This record gives sequence, C-alpha cells and structure tokens, in this order.
Amino acid sequence: RSFSTSAALPYRRDGYRTVFLTAGSVQWRDLDDALRRQGFDQVLGSSAIRERFPEATGGTWGLDDEWMFRTGAELLREADARGEKVMLVMLSITNHPPYHVPDHYTPAPLDVTQLGDSLAVSPEFGTSILETYQYANDAMGGFLDRLESDGLLGHTLFAATGDHNSRSIIQYPDAHDLFDQFGVPILVWLPPRYRQQATAQREDWTSHRDIFPTLWAHSLSKAEVPWVGRDLYAPVEKPMALSFNRQDGGAGLLVSKQGAATNLAQPTFYDWQEGRGLAATETPSDALREQARQARARLALEDWRIRRQALGEAGDGG
Repeated sequence: RSFSTSAALPYRRDGYRTVFLTAGSVQWRDLDDALRRQGFDQVLGSSAIRERFPEATGGTWGLDDEWMFRTGAELLREADARGEKVMLVMLSITNHPPYHVPDHYTPAPLDVTQLGDSLAVSPEFGTSILETYQYANDAMGGFLDRLESDGLLGHTLFAATGDHNSRSIIQYPDAHDLFDQFGVPILVWLPPRYRQQATAQREDWTSHRDIFPTLWAHSLSKAEVPWVGRDLYAPVEKPMALSFNRQDGGAGLLVSKQGAATNLAQPTFYDWQEGRGLAATETPSDALREQARQARARLALEDWRIRRQALGEAGDGG
C-alpha cells in the first residue's frame, strides 16, 4: 500500500522527479516495488551504477559508496541541465560488516585506543569499523565537492544522517548515555536564499522525523505535506528528540533539556546529572512528565495512522 506519510509524495505532487539510489541491490527487501508504491519514480541500484561506471569496485553488500555518490552527482547535473527538479534519496552500504574499504583508499590515521574502556572490540576490529565510516564520509564529501564545482549547491538542499550508530564498537552498560546509544549525526545544508533569515536551531534535541519537514518548509512553499515533525530552522518551545526505539521493555524514547524517558507506555524517567549524564529518577519534573505524555500520544497517533492505512481504511488522507 501507499502511505500518506511518504516523504517523496509532496515532491512528486510539486513536479519533482523522485529518485531513490543505492549502492546495493534494489531487490534487497523488495526495495524496488516498495519504494515505487511510496512515491518514487525511479529506484536505481548497483546495476544502474555499473552501467555508468563499469570499473566500479564493491564488496559483500554492493558497490563502494564513492560510485553511488558519483552517480548521484551526475544525475543532479544532468537534471539541472534539463531544467528539471529532482528529489534524490541515497542509501550507502559500505559502512556495514564485513568492514572493508576499497584497496585504492588510504585511510587517514586513526587511534581507537582513545576510546579507552568504552571500546567493546579488539583495536584491529575497531579500526576497521572506523575506517569504513571515514571512507563513507569522505565519499559523501566528494559528492558535495562535485555539486559545488558544478555550481549546484546554490539551489540544492542537502541532508545526511544514519539509521543507527556504530553499535558494535562501543559498549553501553546502562542508560546514563541514552543520547549516544541511539544518537546519530544530522547534517543539513540550506542555500542562503532558501533559508533566508532563518537560523538553524543547533542546540535543540531533534529526531529523524524532523529532517523532511525541514526540507519541505524551505523548498515546497505551497505543497501539502504530512504532519510528522518540525522545521529545524524555526524555534520551538521545549524541543525533544522522539523515537520508536525499544528500550527498558517498551517502545518509545524521548530526550530533551528536561531529561529523558523510556518505555513511554509506563515511563522510566531520567534526570540530567553533572557531566552530561542521565540517571533514573522517581521524581521527574512536571515538564518532563508532560513531555512524556505528549510523546506517548504522538507515537500512538502515528502508530494508528500507519495501521489504519495498512488496512486500507484511510485512502490518501494526511
């Protein structure tokens, strides 16, 4: 089924060509069929990349990330030459086990001993993990360099993130660092004329749910968009990071300046301690209790919306 929460549909409705590009196979988990149902006009994978770059190198899961990013840059340059609007989503695959960087790539020096007792694997294995992470980021940087040299960054919005941290390299024995256990970077670029006078709210707690609302707000002036998250360039009162992640025996996790809560149906609350750590508390502030109530209601509404549409009862309603 198609869902009203699709990130691609607002762009398609506004005349964009919507493209999904991955360095892996489009047959993985039936990506090709599934993503076309969610508003993507094209779903391209390793075979499409090899048509452009027969010399592309790869490994267990597909091609090395640099070839995906080179293909993505070419797709955007070609579309720009045609005067065509494009929304491009890319899924990289190099930073996954078995960890291996291309033979032609020379990693910059890394010292995993700096992680001390937090290192959960051998120094050799930890180094291989960080080398693939470094390589993937270097390949992404090359993509941005190409867009800049092609004169595209002045009218291209860009966002990058990960779906989880490097969870095998560091051990998390308790909940004092929930924000690191589940935290990932979010990198956003809005050209000056698109962000205008808006300022990035860099100190706010934020979530994946806020990425596309930010892009929609600054690239789609009149399009109908799903109710999902917030514009990260607009100030809000008491921002929070909110996730469906399971922790403490239940679904839902929030982190904010007020503290944190897990298992939102029957919350365990956490207060901030000196030194940026969290500790469980039986006496959370009223503000944190209210945030947990709002977060629980929001997750329940989103769960209901997806389940209802999965059963075919809601049509294309937002």
